[in-house]
Amino acid sequence: MGTSRAIFPPVRLRDILIDFSIPAAGLRFARTAARHRKPILVGTTGWTSHQDASLRALSRRQKEGFDSP
Repeated sequence: MGTSRAIFPPVRLRDILIDFSIPAAGLRFARTAARHRKPILVGTTGWTSHQDASLRALSRRQKEGFDSP
């Protein structure tokens, strides 16, 4: 079992994921949320255009909304 699993409860037990970290981690968390069919609120800033495009594509595949300023 990795360290992150020891610190964070399993995703399957959560109703929603909330991320205010860094873009690389935020994208990883978004992928994890999608894999577990959980909604995620991402408040991370500083996305590159590639990371932003990846997040938007993930959102479209999940048929969930995406909002960005």
